[in-house]
Amino acid sequence: NLSLVEEHSSTQIRSSLSCDSPQNKPNNKTWSSSLKCSVSCTSLLPVFSIPSEKSPSSYVYRTDGAERGLCVVFSVDKFDPILCLPPRNGSLVDIQNIKRAFTSLDFRVIVHSNPTSESLFSLIRTISTQNLRDHDCFACVILSHGDEGGLIYATDGSIPVDRIIAPFRGDQCLDLRGKPKLFFIQVCPF
Repeated sequence: NLSLVEEHSSTQIRSSLSCDSPQNKPNNKTWSSSLKCSVSCTSLLPVFSIPSEKSPSSYVYRTDGAERGLCVVFSVDKFDPILCLPPRNGSLVDIQNIKRAFTSLDFRVIVHSNPTSESLFSLIRTISTQNLRDHDCFACVILSHGDEGGLIYATDGSIPVDRIIAPFRGDQCLDLRGKPKLFFIQVCPF
């Protein structure tokens, strides 16, 4: 049985299509090979709907800029001994995979390895204030240690995740307003 709902002006019509086939009647040996179908229509109450201001296409980001996107990777695998954090083995493999994935999507990929907390935040501020008008998208990938409280570790100390994301918000980074901003944070808890 198949049920279809169609809208005609302000009335909704429900159509039911039921078909009997040999597969539906396995014990009937006299069944012919023809397919029997019947259609019935029932008028329902009028449908009143408020037209949506947004069409499905308004939920799709435009990708017609000169640059597909920028992907910035911050990878921290060595830490100051005072932090008592173990090295993050395997970070180079992660970087290679990220570069390959984003390059295949036509992103320009920039990798910053083992930044201090001051240089990481300085790089974030610099990137968020540079001319990104022609970019369709921005992605930031952070590979480091972190904790459940929202801290990410650079080589010499921690930075709150909010402090990394905030400079890219629409009210701070006007060139990326209305464009997707993706943050991938892979942290190893310690």
